Amino acid sequence: MKKIVNIFLYFFLIPLVLGQNPEPKKITSLYFPDDETIENVTPALKKKKGFTNYEELLTFLKTQKENHPELISIDFIGKSQKGFDIPIVYIKNNQFSNEKIKVWLQGGLHDNEMGSTESMLYLIYKLLNDKSLSYLFEKNSTCNCTNG
Repeated sequence: MKKIVNIFLYFFLIPLVLGQNPEPKKITSLYFPDDETIENVTPALKKKKGFTNYEELLTFLKTQKENHPELISIDFIGKSQKGFDIPIVYIKNNQFSNEKIKVWLQGGLHDNEMGSTESMLYLIYKLLNDKSLSYLFEKNSTCNCTNG
């Protein structure tokens, strides 16, 4: 039995571990050359290790609501299987709320998909705090964006 375990470790786990890219930043910059523009604004991006936990998520959302009460509202749509309240975030300019296209974005559907939750938090932050995106909340908006 011990021999089988050793063979398994040698042929399956060791190549898996050794196959991990020791420099993921190089791969990221290859496909996303402007990745340096990513700001450390979400709880997980501010940490050295780990993803945003539930308490950090709620604190992050509460902070965004306090900073932008005119644009964001937060509600809860039910409970998870583990009993956690499931937040839903609405971002809109109430002045024009009936005249805009509605977009649904979802992240964190499964508890082992932390990256999707993190990307939602980052998007929420950028929509609320990046002045170059403020046109999205205006009635007759056009983007005066430049690709650079």
